[in-house]
Order: sequence, then C-alpha cells, then structure tokens
Amino acid sequence: MPGVPSGRGCEACRKAKKKCGQELPSCLRCTRRGLQCNGNGERRYKFIQEEILPKRKKEPSPDKAVIFLAKPVPALGDEVASLASAFVSTLSITDPRYSVMCYGVFLPDIPARMGKHPALDASIAALTHAYPVVHTSQPTQLALSKYGSALTALRVALEDDDVKKSMLEILCAIYFLMVTQIWLSRPGERTLSHGEAIASVLDTVAGTFDISKLGDGFAHQLLAALCLVVLMESVFNPNCNLHPWYYTNIVALSGPASPKNLDTHASKKGGLTHDSLCLWTLAQIPLYVRRPSGYLIKINTAYWNALVDLQELSTRKALFLTYIASLPSPSASPLGSVLPLLQIAHGMLLAVTLIYNILLSLHSPTSSTVPTHTNLPYGPSPSSSTLPSQLELDHSATHLISEVLILAHTVSRYRPLGAAYMPIALVAAYIVCPASPSNASEQDMLMGMLREWETDFGCAKWVGVAERCRGKFWEMRTRGEGWGMMMQGVGQEGWSEVADGEVGLSSAEERLGGCKGDVGCAVQ
Repeated sequence: MPGVPSGRGCEACRKAKKKCGQELPSCLRCTRRGLQCNGNGERRYKFIQEEILPKRKKEPSPDKAVIFLAKPVPALGDEVASLASAFVSTLSITDPRYSVMCYGVFLPDIPARMGKHPALDASIAALTHAYPVVHTSQPTQLALSKYGSALTALRVALEDDDVKKSMLEILCAIYFLMVTQIWLSRPGERTLSHGEAIASVLDTVAGTFDISKLGDGFAHQLLAALCLVVLMESVFNPNCNLHPWYYTNIVALSGPASPKNLDTHASKKGGLTHDSLCLWTLAQIPLYVRRPSGYLIKINTAYWNALVDLQELSTRKALFLTYIASLPSPSASPLGSVLPLLQIAHGMLLAVTLIYNILLSLHSPTSSTVPTHTNLPYGPSPSSSTLPSQLELDHSATHLISEVLILAHTVSRYRPLGAAYMPIALVAAYIVCPASPSNASEQDMLMGMLREWETDFGCAKWVGVAERCRGKFWEMRTRGEGWGMMMQGVGQEGWSEVADGEVGLSSAEERLGGCKGDVGCAVQ
C-alpha cells in the first residue's frame, strides 16, 4: 500500500469537509467560528490498496530453450557426506608424524566409494573416529563403539553369499580395521591377527579375477598393499601361510626382480633400482624362513644384492642431503618431502638385509679368517655361489647394526606413523647383535629404542619379541638349526602390529615416482 500526498487543510475543515484557506496562524473559518485551528498547512499522506500481480514467466524462445540431457546426480546422504568430509580432513594432514598416507596411495580414492557398501562405510567411520587417538593415546568410548559396529558389519558381509562381488570393499574394510585396532589397542591387550584374515579372504577369491587386467588404479594399489601386509606377517607368524595365488599373481602387481651384477646394476636406469625391495623379492622371504636349508644359495644371492643396494642407497642419500643443504632455503624446498621416503626405503632395506644375515648365520660354515677390508663398509662382496663365513657375516652385521642405530635416531622425530617401519630393523639388529661386553652399549641402545617405539601403540610388544627371538637365535646358532625352527619355538604374540607402517613402503614407491616394486628408481 504505497502512500500518496493529501491536502494541507486544518483538522476542523477536513472534518467538516470544507475547503481550508490555510491562513496563518488560524484559517478564516476557524476564526469566525471560534475554533482552535490545528494542523493548518501540514502535509499528510494517505495509503491506498494496490493489488500486486505475479509476473508472468517468460517463455524461452526456441533458439534459447534449455534441454536437460540427464537427471542431476543426487547428493550423498547427510551421514555419508559428513563421513566423507571427516575422512578427507584426515587425509589432508601432511605432517609426517601423523600422515595416514603411509598406509597406502589408494586412500584418496576411498571417498568416491563411500555409500556403496556398509562394511566399508563402517570401517571408515571406525578409522576416522580412532584417528585422534594417534595424538592423544586415549581411546574414546565413541571410537571403541564405532570399531565394534564395524566388526559387526564386516561379519555380516563375510556371511553374504555374494561376498566375492564385494571383494575389494571387504578387503579394504579389513585393512582399515587392522589399522584401527593398532590405534585403539592398549598395553597388555591381546590383539587379533588381521594379516591372517586378509590372507584368508585373498585365498577365498583366488582365481576369480586376473590381476594383470586391474591396471594401475585403486584395485591394483590396494592389493599390492594387502599382499605386503601378509608377506611381512608371514615372515614371523607360522599361522599366516601364503596361498600359491600369491606367487602366480604377485609379479603382475610389482613386476619380477631383474637379474643384476656389479658391472650392470649400478648403471641400470641411471643408478638406484632397489630390486631387494621389489614385492616379488620380498615374497620369497617367507619361503626362505620356513625352509632355509633348501634355499641357501638363493638366500646368499639375495643377501649379496641387498648389500649392493644398501651401498647405492647410502651414496644417493648422501648426495641428496648435500644438494638439499646447498639450497638457499633448504627447509622451504619441496624436495624435503622426499627425504622421509628415502629413509623408509633405507629402514626396510636394513631390516631385509639383517634377516638374510640371520638366516645365513644359522647355516654358515665356520672360518677363522678375518674378512678382507674393501671399499664396501660391510666387507667384501659375497659370491653368489659361495656361502660367507661366520666372521664375514659378523663383520657385516656390525656395520648394519650401526646403520640401524643412526637411522633410528634420525627418524625418531617422525614417530608415531612416519617411523612405524623402524622396529623390525631394530628387532633384527638386536637379534644378531653379539652377546659380548664390547657390544653391551649397542644392545642397550637398541633395547632403549625398542622401548621408545613400544609406547607409540598399545599392541606393540617389540621388547618381548626381540628378547625371545634373540635368545632362541643364539641357542639355534650353536646347534646349527634354522630360523624356521627358531620361529616355531618363539611366542607369536606381538607380530600383529608388524603390518603397521610396512605399507608405507608401497606408498613410498608410488609417491617417489609411480614405479612398480621399485622404491628408488624415481630418485634418479
């Protein structure tokens, strides 16, 4: 109702509906009648009712008509959208100490798969709610509840008749629950072996798909990470056995290790290749552990290759550090993110080399000849056909133990997630460290570091594992018995956390340049 102006007459004239002369201070009519003249000359407004009609929708002209080719994709439900947002926020953390990317390069593909499988969604919810525990070390009731709900959802999914159709989602859910269990575990708790569960599910679906046709996407990266988990646990857990499926398909995941020798290996692909960390090479270790006497020549060759790889990695790492230090602003260089990945490769390579050293030490011929010193810090390069003597193995072990101590001290600032790969090397170094007064300080340092790493996660039992394995190793070494016998006599508790951080190796491979099974070839 818009206002419009009305007359300026006084109140008496307006009321009598007479024309007001508007004389001041009183109009003539009011003066003659003796009335009080109020409102004379003042502008007033009156309001009129106006009907507002809705605007007619303009019809588009034929040449500007809008044609809808398909219906818009509906938005995710509020619950799934909220979960996806929380998961993406977790992925965005780049601090090496708390970055979950160490668990696999396939993680950024997970949000697109939410809302399609209840077990996967429940495991993501459990993982996301458990993540703060990495910072606080205090599991919340909500996080434990989400973990329990995820276990229930997984149990229902495994009982489904169409379990094979959801194989990738179920495997991913098991993997996430394994990580969640590690985060939520408390000291003294007995933990389940998710490595065995992953192996069982992979055995169930073995032969139902062709890995070579998976490409380099989500499925390929997930299966590579899962196989690495199973491989590492099977080294120490005799209940975790590998299906022939692994050995017929694992080449498709990583490619076979290439043959090499001292003349060609250093120049191959410009230098660093790390065939010792190829997934196919790692897949042989469980075979060597279970029956070392039948693979002594192959173990020796693998040990020889690992020593060469270590020498190359150490050289490349030193050159990289020198180059970084020469930059005007080393801390601001994007190359700084490469160093933690090189250290992951270094720690894993030290662990693998020490395992080979332990296996050979249980079957090595005795010798009183002191090894000849060469330009290699680990002693002379062993022959691929002649087993090294015990003195040669001990000489190499001394240098390997020293490297483990230096690396552990350097990477301890990346704990807990960014250095979760280190305890296996520390355990292996402690096992093979000679029991003599001259080595007492090294034993104390190794044990002290194991105690530090044990505080990262409640389920970690590195100290007990190291002490039991060490005692059994030196007992078996005097008898000439193999590693397989040793592991049968050692309690298996504590090895469920072996997988934590080991998939950081496959993550490093991809992030260093997308090389299959080759951590170092991207650092050319």
